Amino acid sequence: LMEMRFAEKNHAETIKAFHAAEYLGERGVLARIYMVAGQALAKLDRHKEAIGQFFNSERLAISVKPEPLNKLAFEAGYRRLSSYYQINGANIPTQVDAFVKTYGEKNLGSPRLHKALLMKAETLFHQAALTQAAVAYNEVNPSALPVEMRADIYFKRGWCLADTGEYGRAAQNLSSFLATFPDHPRVSEALAKRGHAYLKIGDRGSALKDF
Repeated sequence: LMEMRFAEKNHAETIKAFHAAEYLGERGVLARIYMVAGQALAKLDRHKEAIGQFFNSERLAISVKPEPLNKLAFEAGYRRLSSYYQINGANIPTQVDAFVKTYGEKNLGSPRLHKALLMKAETLFHQAALTQAAVAYNEVNPSALPVEMRADIYFKRGWCLADTGEYGRAAQNLSSFLATFPDHPRVSEALAKRGHAYLKIGDRGSALKDF
């Protein structure tokens, strides 16, 4: 019933069904129940409650060894992080590191893994920890993410690298941003920053062209 209501995008009724009774059963089944409940709560912007349900789902799925439940644990861990990020929770970088340590090796190409790494990088960027943010952005594989998410990676990674003195790599990332997103509203900022990077490495012709 929960899955049916969730498929109908009736998230309030999904939670109503969840609260109708305590379900005792196999851990794998319970893990899926908590997953659906967490997703419905997240859709309702009740992220603090969603975090608890995703934690329950992950804990139960980890305790059961079959491969599908390992994948469920990975998804639950990612969704827990995502909800935590939505409420600006503390220690996002530390939590992402723990998530990557647990699931990274078996999910190297997963978009969810790289979205989690992006959460870490974005958090550090907004905290103005630019050296750490540059390292974090370097861990993100843009090709693993949807095209619309790549602009921020190239732009902010280039910006961080320029501000921490890695001008050559900064120019490369800003060039990728400009080539891939020529109509982006931050093109002028990227040109100015790349021009500054070129100037720092002695390429005055390229710098003048950007300026």
